[in-house]
Amino acid sequence: MDEGPQQSDLYHHFIDLLNGMFQIPLNFPGTLYRRARIESTHIRGILQSVIEKKRKDLASGSASPQQDLLSFLLCNADGSGNALSDDEIKDNIMLLLMAGHDTSVVTVTLLESKWR
Repeated sequence: MDEGPQQSDLYHHFIDLLNGMFQIPLNFPGTLYRRARIESTHIRGILQSVIEKKRKDLASGSASPQQDLLSFLLCNADGSGNALSDDEIKDNIMLLLMAGHDTSVVTVTLLESKWR
C-alpha cells in the first residue's frame, strides 16, 4: 500500500482495534470492544479495496505474482488446490498486521528497558 490517506486511515482504525481487542467482550455502544469490532469492519473494507486494485494490476500485467504477499495469496491455491477467498486473504493480512505490530512493540519495549 502506498503512503497516503488510505494508509493513514488504516493506521487509525488499526490502533482503535488494538485498544479494544483485549477488553471484556461486551458488544454495547460505548465499549472499547464494540469499537474494536467496528474498526475491524472498516479495516476489512480497506483491505477489500486493496485486494480489488491488486487483482486489476495482476490482470493488466502491472504487478507480478511474486511482487508481494498479497499478489502471492491472490495467485496461489491452498493445499487442496482451491483459490483463497477474499475473506481468507483478509484474515491472513489481519494476522500479519497483528503479528508485526506486537513483535515491534515487544522489541522496542525490551530495548528501552535494557538501556535505562
